[in-house]
Amino acid sequence: MVQGWLEEKEVVLESIIAFKRAGAKLIASYFAKDVAKWLREDFKATL
Repeated sequence: MVQGWLEEKEVVLESIIAFKRAGAKLIASYFAKDVAKWLREDFKATL
């Protein structure tokens, strides 16, 4: 973010996880491509 107050990745992923925990079956987000990229990178790092 501009001021460096928030880490974009952590904030977006936390929001997505919160929706999922609340029972969402579908989550539409402007960050969908970024989330997919982050999850793919994290998955590759665990292999």
